[in-house]
Amino acid sequence: MAEPGVFTQFCLQAVLGLSAVMASTRGDEIDPWYFRTQALVAFAFAVFAALAGIGWNGWLLAGIAWLAFVFWSMGFPLAGRLAFGGLAVSAAWSGWTLLAEAHSNMGWFVTFAVSAVTVAAVYAAMLLGHWYLVWPWMSIRPLVRALALAAGAWLARVIVSAWHLAQAAGATDLSAAAGLLVTHLLIGLGGAAIGLVLAWRCARIRSTQSATGILYAATAMALLGELAASVASARVGWPI
Repeated sequence: MAEPGVFTQFCLQAVLGLSAVMASTRGDEIDPWYFRTQALVAFAFAVFAALAGIGWNGWLLAGIAWLAFVFWSMGFPLAGRLAFGGLAVSAAWSGWTLLAEAHSNMGWFVTFAVSAVTVAAVYAAMLLGHWYLVWPWMSIRPLVRALALAAGAWLARVIVSAWHLAQAAGATDLSAAAGLLVTHLLIGLGGAAIGLVLAWRCARIRSTQSATGILYAATAMALLGELAASVASARVGWPI
């Protein structure tokens, strides 16, 4: 089967990552507008995925994302989180069916999902930092929890990358993607790790503006690293 389009995969990963992270985020100390914004972002990516070629699956995802937005707008946080959870499951299923057409190896989907959550978790922490500009009295605990979630996702991504690289090294020639792999490892994983550590140190002293600025860079590095890994995977024919 043909390889799924890069843009289609990216849109599905955005929906999956955002919804999974939001479903895992407590809302008792966070302005509901934060969740409404994330629901709208997920809605936009779902629409892009539908237009990119996944058809009714994309429109279903868009409908669930819109439902999450409505629940958070109406002041029903539990229903909103459940909608995010349903969106994550639906996006994961869409990603699985899309990848299964081209790859029989389960590793492709695992990489797809872990990569999605990693970038989304760093991005979600960065966006949360902006809320302290308009809600300066908000507890620092939500930002610390967001950073902990991002760190956990980063660790999972390191494990997945190391596992697949060890397998690929014995099964194929990685020289064609050497530069991309270095970008993924040093910038995507290494750079993001440094950013998360520095942001956590800033959060401890409630320097939220500094933490947010650092997370901007960490988000860009995580995204660049995952794009490099995606292109490298296509070149070597192995999930990274």
